Amino acid sequence: MSTAGDSRAITPPDIRARKGGVPLVCLTAYTTPIARLVDRHCDIVLVGDSVGMVLHGLPSTLGVTLDMMIMHAKPCAVAWRRR
Repeated sequence: MSTAGDSRAITPPDIRARKGGVPLVCLTAYTTPIARLVDRHCDIVLVGDSVGMVLHGLPSTLGVTLDMMIMHAKPCAVAWRRR
């Protein structure tokens, strides 16, 4: 799991290297405050298409657009220290 001193970005090779070893901790965030809150407690922050159902009230994820994903991913990236 992430520790307070970790600040290096996790890369795809890092993820592959952890396979079968220490599990990665991944949490979901759709907003800057939530991304800041979970930042110290996880290795990876996921901004998924479920944002359409959770925050926009869509009946499924099929209506989620790229613009919606960018609208939520950018603020989360600003809050995330492992960029």
